[in-house]
Amino acid sequence: MAWLLGHACPLWFGVGIDAGGGYPHDQLDVTLLPATDYVRTRVVARQIYSVLKCRMLAGDADKWQSVLSGLKRYLLEECRNEDGTFCFQSWPASGRRDTVVDNYDQAFALYALALLNAAEPDTVLRRYAQDLLRRLHEIRGAEPYGFHENDERSGNLLTNPHMHMFEALLAWAESDVDGIWRRELDGLAALFFERLYNAENGFVTECFDTGWMPATGMRGDVVEPGHQFEWATLMGRYFTLTGSARLDLGDFYRRALKAGVPDGGSFVRSALNTKGDCTDARARLWPHTEWLKAALMMARRDAGNRAAYEADA
Repeated sequence: MAWLLGHACPLWFGVGIDAGGGYPHDQLDVTLLPATDYVRTRVVARQIYSVLKCRMLAGDADKWQSVLSGLKRYLLEECRNEDGTFCFQSWPASGRRDTVVDNYDQAFALYALALLNAAEPDTVLRRYAQDLLRRLHEIRGAEPYGFHENDERSGNLLTNPHMHMFEALLAWAESDVDGIWRRELDGLAALFFERLYNAENGFVTECFDTGWMPATGMRGDVVEPGHQFEWATLMGRYFTLTGSARLDLGDFYRRALKAGVPDGGSFVRSALNTKGDCTDARARLWPHTEWLKAALMMARRDAGNRAAYEADA
């Protein structure tokens, strides 16, 4: 906590935020000056999450309000397209905006809107979120659930954006009684159990054809342990919200652990195939944060095995 509030927050919410524009810098160089001239929408959304979380932990709302207000303004005024979707990135100096609609960014924008609304309920935020979902269904709706990756509804369907959309809808459903969030959330849960998750091998794969069948070739055989851990955490929240449990989370977690963190090691492999063979042995940072979150979630849910999960954490 001392490191988070005493070192990380002053860096990223100080020099990491443009003092005049309120937007976050994507990167800083070794002298702590901005290393990029663009702003990715997903980074704005993620920093909104970070500010709100740190504000809660610090217990000092006033201290964080100016930073949060700047990020909120930038998300709503500079990142939102005229049709209700959100752009991929923008350039504050010129006012130019890359209006490409990436489903990953839409999920994070929807998540940020949910968190902002939970902190301070606002009918505008709810309307923006509803407009975004409605527009995505109009231009990219897939059958039976989910969204295509482009307006032509062609190419592969991807698991990762849907996982983050599931996360965003969870945040809305946990804090807002409007039935639209729960209906959308249940639809993506059905997609998970009917298409994304293979009960025979216990893995979630990453890439599908336009009919939600595994993509041909190597793309349809990719498993990412970090995402498996992330799904475990999200399904734990979903089961708590709904009172259902269509999955043995302990088994799901252990499969990810056995295949993704071999031989009782400490590093999460980046990718496997559906046989559990390693196809990418790199150890990136984000899968380890998802392992940590999943281990702590399981420790809370499974008191009988709490010590083992805490040891993983």
